[in-house]
Amino acid sequence: MRYLNNMLIAIPFILFVYAQVFALYFLPQSLVLIHIVVLASMIIILFLIKWNWSFMFIVITTLVYGFTLTGLAFTENYLQQQQIEFVLLNIVYFVSILSIWYSAHHLQKLKITLEFEKLKNFELQKFVSTHSRLLTNKEFSERVSINLVGLKRRNEMGFLMQISVNVKKNKEQIYKKILAEVIEDSTRDQFDFFTLTDTSTFLVFLQNTSEDGCQIVQSRVIDKLRGKVNITELPVNFTTKRVEYLQDTKSHLKVGSFA
Repeated sequence: MRYLNNMLIAIPFILFVYAQVFALYFLPQSLVLIHIVVLASMIIILFLIKWNWSFMFIVITTLVYGFTLTGLAFTENYLQQQQIEFVLLNIVYFVSILSIWYSAHHLQKLKITLEFEKLKNFELQKFVSTHSRLLTNKEFSERVSINLVGLKRRNEMGFLMQISVNVKKNKEQIYKKILAEVIEDSTRDQFDFFTLTDTSTFLVFLQNTSEDGCQIVQSRVIDKLRGKVNITELPVNFTTKRVEYLQDTKSHLKVGSFA
């Protein structure tokens, strides 16, 4: 794919170079000068107009250029050989400006694709997994900071819920995966978010809620977890507190854990 993209850019440039070589060696010097002046002027205008109209501009200028040369040949009673040279001049112009347009057009498409991929990559870097809402510690901290400002301005409350799993080391990975899915299903997509501070501890930020709302989330987590692990005594501990400042959350985040 990369090779194909390179060829799509290179071939029109090569065609452009060959067109100029043709003009230089096979056309009279006076026509070469006209070709250079007209082509340079049209290329500058081409990049100044809206890109949606660029191809139409090429077609119109080629036709106008051709009719101008035809009219000149007719009024000056040029010989057949000179008329052929005018035809070649018009063809060289069309090939040259079309090559530049196509290369620029393809480069523009690649630029847009690259910007989209960069944005996509930037968004994915905020999450530990592309298939989960589990945030990195850094992104979690930044979102908490932004939301706390809004909550304070609206006189609303935000709560930090710590959910820890107390199991043997060989079971931590499976419990971590299950608990991440359960937390995601138990919280609101647009308002709540969570992160993993170590292999067995999650932090959940609940905004615009109350202590009763926190209890509801806790009950959801417990019910959904029971449905998945089928254990009477769940090895999960909950700690909830109201937060007003970012410093209230940073003490829970461990440096190096999914940062």
